[in-house]
Amino acid sequence: MIRNVKEVTDLKFGGKAYGLNKLNKLNVTVPEAYAIDQVSINEIIADDKEALAQLKLILNEFDTNATFAIRSSAANEDGKEKSFAGMYDTILNVPNNLSTIVEAIKKVNNSLESERLNSYNETKSKMNIVLQLMILPKIAGVCFTNAIDLNGQDVIYIEYVEGIGESLVSGKKTAKSVVVSLNDYSYRC
Repeated sequence: MIRNVKEVTDLKFGGKAYGLNKLNKLNVTVPEAYAIDQVSINEIIADDKEALAQLKLILNEFDTNATFAIRSSAANEDGKEKSFAGMYDTILNVPNNLSTIVEAIKKVNNSLESERLNSYNETKSKMNIVLQLMILPKIAGVCFTNAIDLNGQDVIYIEYVEGIGESLVSGKKTAKSVVVSLNDYSYRC
C-alpha cells in the first residue's frame, strides 16, 4: 500500500509516517510525502508491474526536476525503549526517475540487515519507507519534547544546523541548541 502521509492514521506505516501525519494535522508545513508499507516495498523491489505503476503515478504528480528523500519509517524506529536514529539509511536528493527511486528504496530497505543494526538490536523490524519531496531549508534539526535539563527541570531540547538535517545527524556540523522551559516557555541558546 502506498498512501499520502495525510491519510496515515496509525502506526501501520511506522512512526515517521505517522508523525508527519500528526504535523500535517497541526497545520505545520510539511513537504509532500507518501508512505510505502513493507508489502509494497517488496513488490516494488520485485518489479511488480502494478506496484511500479502506482509509484510512477505518484512521481508524475511532481515536477520532473523534483528530488526526493527516501526515508526509513521502520516499525521500531521511534520506540520508547530504544532510539534507532541514524541506524537505518536515508537517501537524499534522489531525482524524479522511477529506476533511481526504486534503487534508493532497495538501499533503505536493505539497511534492515546492516551489521551496525544487528549489533544494536537482535529483534527484526518491519521496514516502511517515506518518499518525501526534498526541500532546501535554512535550518533543520531535531526536537526532543521530553527532556530534562541539568537542573532537573522538564524542557524541550532542540538541536539545529544551517541547511539540511543530514549534516547534523551525520556529525558533519556541530549543532546549535535551544532549551525551552516547560514551566514558562522561556528559552536559552
